[in-house]
Amino acid sequence: MTAPAYPIAMLPPNGLIDPWVARMLSLDLRSRRHVLKQFKPEPLPPFLYKYFSSNQAYSHQNLRDVIVESVLRMNPPSEFNDPFEMRAHILMNGTEEERLARFESLARQQAPHLGWRALQARIQALMSGTQEDFTPTWQQSLKNIREETGVYCFAGSAKNTLMWSHYASNHKGVCLQFERVRDLAILSHAIQVRYTPDLPVLNWIVGFHEGIGDMLFAKHPCWEYERESRILIYGQAGRYLPFGPQALRKLILGCRAEAAFVEAVNGWLEERAAIGHPSIDVYFARQHPKKYRLVVARRVA
Repeated sequence: MTAPAYPIAMLPPNGLIDPWVARMLSLDLRSRRHVLKQFKPEPLPPFLYKYFSSNQAYSHQNLRDVIVESVLRMNPPSEFNDPFEMRAHILMNGTEEERLARFESLARQQAPHLGWRALQARIQALMSGTQEDFTPTWQQSLKNIREETGVYCFAGSAKNTLMWSHYASNHKGVCLQFERVRDLAILSHAIQVRYTPDLPVLNWIVGFHEGIGDMLFAKHPCWEYERESRILIYGQAGRYLPFGPQALRKLILGCRAEAAFVEAVNGWLEERAAIGHPSIDVYFARQHPKKYRLVVARRVA
């Protein structure tokens, strides 16, 4: 079978990732495990989950891409169901010295070949601007981030009733389990979302890059049930991120999965086996007979 002609996403060592993750990627596997266990204040969850619906053609294609081709499609935040995705409260707070340093850095960045006089004139023009003057520029920059950043979102559990209802066709779809340690080079980039009732503050004068980091991984607490982790790569929207086939460990069918969908899934598993990828354990979600919760049981061949 020939390799798919997917536009492949590249994960740069200094892309939109947590600095701790960048350090992790410089270590060998044994050292990474030691750091994961000993030094991370909030250890990364060992497993990541992804839900897929059963009644949409593009979801079928994305599911097959993961199972058979071992690629993750990176989607832009502008397509997400949360209208507040990657929004921020933007400020221009700082002392005169901090403003001058920020605008001098910006002027040199924008026009590195300007002479001294022209550079000083540009800096003074920036210094005289008001927050309202810069607002259109900020709005366009954030719009670009929302449209061009490639994001892959994971959930934190395979037993969340709401996740099955919202993202897996009312329990008719499927949930995949990934084991992070089996492909740390890719899956250690999945950073947990932070839930906060207020929009992140993005101060354009001081701490701007730290504010960008807060914005990329912030959501309102109403989404906390998802326990989301996400991989972000700027400029990679619509591209595909390859991962090690060995990292996909389980496939869990919903408690209402229909025969036609189960047959399609079985076909993709057969394709996967035919190209020599490791087998995946198959499970079914079931309703607990006495409690409002789901249980997961292995499928008997």
